[in-house]
Amino acid sequence: MQNIVYRPIKKEDYETVSQVLSNAFGLHRYLPNKKMLDLFRMQYLYGCLMEATYSQVAEENGKIIGVILGNAKKDYRILEHLQYVWKYFCLQMQLKCHQKECAKGVEGYRDLHRIYAEFLKKHKKEFDGVLTLFAINEESRGKGVGKQLLKGLLEYQKSHNVTHSYLYTDSTCNVGFYEHQGFQRLETEPLAFWKNGEKFVMEVYLYSYHL
Repeated sequence: MQNIVYRPIKKEDYETVSQVLSNAFGLHRYLPNKKMLDLFRMQYLYGCLMEATYSQVAEENGKIIGVILGNAKKDYRILEHLQYVWKYFCLQMQLKCHQKECAKGVEGYRDLHRIYAEFLKKHKKEFDGVLTLFAINEESRGKGVGKQLLKGLLEYQKSHNVTHSYLYTDSTCNVGFYEHQGFQRLETEPLAFWKNGEKFVMEVYLYSYHL
C-alpha cells in the first residue's frame, strides 16, 4: 500500500480514468466498435462528473488503478458543473451521428438508464448523497484500494450531513463488496442486451447506505 497515492481527479486524468471504468464495467458489451466505444466511455465519465462533488483516484507508481466519484446534495453547485454538462452533450451529439452503427448497444444503454430512473423515482426522497462512479483495475483488486476509496467518499458525505446515499450496480460487478461494506439492496430488475451478436441477460440493482 505504500506506493499507492490517493488524490482528487485532474483533467489530464480523464482519458486514463475513462479506460479504467470502461474495462471495469465492460462497456464493450454495449459498443464493440472502437470509435464508438471511445466516445461512449468519455461521455460516461462526463455524465458522472456532471453529478459529482467529490473525486478521488488511486495511483500506484504513477499509474491510475482506481477511481471513485460521489455527491453530497448540499455541496452541489450547478455553475461549477456546467463545463461537464456542455462536454457531455457535445459527446452525445457525436454519438447520435453514428447511431445506426451502434443501435443495439445504445438501446441497451438506454434501457439500463431507464431502469435507473425507475428505481430512483421510487426512492428519490430517501437520498441526499450518491456513489456516482467506482472502478478498480482488475489486476489491482485485493489490495484494499476499493475500501480506502469508499472510506474517503463516506467520510466526505458524513462531513456534509448526508444521511442516505445510493448506488446503481449489476450482477456483472462484485456486489458482495458493497454488501460487506454495509450497503442494502433495495431493488432488482433484469436487463437483456446484445453482446457480440448474442442476447445477454444480467440483473440491475439499487443499493442504499445509511450514514
